[in-house]
Amino acid sequence: MKLINSNLIVFYGQTGATKIKFHILDLTKINKENESIVLIRCESNFANQLWAGLTLITKYENIDINIQLISGSNSLTSLSSDSRFFFENKY
Repeated sequence: MKLINSNLIVFYGQTGATKIKFHILDLTKINKENESIVLIRCESNFANQLWAGLTLITKYENIDINIQLISGSNSLTSLSSDSRFFFENKY
């Protein structure tokens, strides 16, 4: 996972050829559990912008980040990065 300009997270596909960009819409830090909740918009190199329903849990700078896309129907099950993460389709 790369954090670019503090408002863009980029995940690379398994071959490194595919980039999927997540623009952070809102970031709420929950200090009690040291977890960040991030609402993001997803862009890909498909013809249209897509929104996907998934929960992505990964780590960045020792902070647990829970990334939730808040609407949509597309599956992003091919996502991968150097970080360990788990995701679950909601739609």
